[in-house]
Amino acid sequence: MYNKPISTDFTGTNEFSLPPEGRTEVEVLDVYPYVAKSGKDNVVFELATSDGFKLKHYCFNDVDDSGKTNRWMLKKTLGAITGVAQPTGPVSFYPRDIVGKKFFVVIKHEEFIGTSGRAFKNAKIADVIVDEAVASGQTNLEKDESDLLPF
Repeated sequence: MYNKPISTDFTGTNEFSLPPEGRTEVEVLDVYPYVAKSGKDNVVFELATSDGFKLKHYCFNDVDDSGKTNRWMLKKTLGAITGVAQPTGPVSFYPRDIVGKKFFVVIKHEEFIGTSGRAFKNAKIADVIVDEAVASGQTNLEKDESDLLPF
């Protein structure tokens, strides 16, 4: 067992807080593929508000149980980030082309009951705003059938 004192200083430590609800500009910090516990493919966008709050936005990149594609939010998110309507069919993109871009989202607060029975609140991206993209320039998403992310 560790037998030395552990020191810290809670001066200036604030209580946990959430970003405000409503329309907010965010910046993309990172983008990566992720496989959920259910086995479904996702694309995760790590985002930050101008106030420094960090959020993760999960977009399905898979088909549902009936065989229909479940990529509408991913397509909408990429459209909001790039300011360009996304094509129908396969595309690929490099995270480096997305990181640093800014766009608008709608944040809402959700309350849920944890496994301990305690109530928690978290912030969730309820929607992305496509027609008000603020990304500088246009990211070039290349049509491709074999690259990073199959669409």
